[in-house]
Amino acid sequence: FAWRFEQPGYAAAFSLERHEPQITATVVTNVLPSERLLAVGASVLLDIQRTGVREIRVTLPKGTGPLVDFEGPMIKEKRAPEKDADPETWTIVFQKRIRGTYRLDLTFDRKFDSDQWSATVPEISVPDAQERGFVVIHSSGMTEISVKREGLREADVGELPAPPPRPPLDVLAYAQHPYKVEISSRRHDPEPVVQAVALSATIYGVVSPDGRVRCRAE
Repeated sequence: FAWRFEQPGYAAAFSLERHEPQITATVVTNVLPSERLLAVGASVLLDIQRTGVREIRVTLPKGTGPLVDFEGPMIKEKRAPEKDADPETWTIVFQKRIRGTYRLDLTFDRKFDSDQWSATVPEISVPDAQERGFVVIHSSGMTEISVKREGLREADVGELPAPPPRPPLDVLAYAQHPYKVEISSRRHDPEPVVQAVALSATIYGVVSPDGRVRCRAE
């Protein structure tokens, strides 16, 4: 601001008001169960408006933090939660104020001693943001996968902010916390291919609303 005065006796008063940032977050958690391994890769897509932020908090289940790696541009520091915190709140500090869109990636691997295991997908939350998210479950090879969920709905692949890295087995969406996704994996030995000749067959195909095709042959 600039003003011009033409005679003595002038005065001016100013007031300052600090704007709070408006943050929205979309969390996309990709889950790949395989033999003796649960691999999780999550992307936290932030949209920061009104004013920039120097840090963002990410909450994880207790005991998860030491297994998680955070990656993203302009990260200066990753502050660990207090000992025995439940849940664990990690603080990601940036080199400068961040405004606009920002992507924070998390990777998490958990190993098991058996080909048959069950585990809960880590619930990731951003307490400083208005949040929604997806849990995308993928299939791998010769493992039988079963999923139990609470607080999520079936979603279409087209609802994701970006195409998944591979065709998903299931897409689940949530609008609030808490939610729970439990995955069980069991490995099956490969069976030999049955050698036979079909003289005739009728193929029935059904296309579901999410674009997947289910076929049956008679």
